[in-house]
Amino acid sequence: MNKIDALNSIAEQAKRGELIFPTNVAASLKIQQTLDDPECSIETASKLVLNEPFLAARMVAIANSAAYNRGNDVTNVKAAISRLGFRTLRAVVASLVVRQLAGTSKNKQLLAMTNKLWEHTAQVAALSRVIARRITKLDPDTAMFAGIVHEVGNFYLLSRVDEFPSLLERDEPAPDSSLDELSYLRQSRRFIAGAPQRRW
Repeated sequence: MNKIDALNSIAEQAKRGELIFPTNVAASLKIQQTLDDPECSIETASKLVLNEPFLAARMVAIANSAAYNRGNDVTNVKAAISRLGFRTLRAVVASLVVRQLAGTSKNKQLLAMTNKLWEHTAQVAALSRVIARRITKLDPDTAMFAGIVHEVGNFYLLSRVDEFPSLLERDEPAPDSSLDELSYLRQSRRFIAGAPQRRW
């Protein structure tokens, strides 16, 4: 299967709502969906976070960082969420999802691409927060969240490489320079890139 056929197949799955995620990603997405419920309480959020040890440790660490520490350390997830708020929790969960989508592939080429994409994502997220805080009136946490998820479509495509190896092929014009084919390729990417975010 060539790259265009692979993208076509993934796009069709996305249209049907059949996005395929690893088990750990599915669990993190469930947390995101629960946090979007206006009725979600800190107690409910705390229980969900405690089911993800890495996320729980990360929340407590951020709550005790210089940016958020008010002079007294927090020692539990509930206190960390109370201090940071749901918007920061959503951003942290989003970063976890992105990292989980990257996976732990043994493919050196894929690993290098994933690491490079993650470095770019982290830089954009950090810059987005700083720019929002210092230059605009936008909420810094919302800007950081946008920076974290802006490449989620590409992370998703990388997570499907084992099933569709042709996704790693370089973009080159078809022999007949078919503009329709290349145009469809771009449309497929844009659709796939937005699909996971629409589920959030």
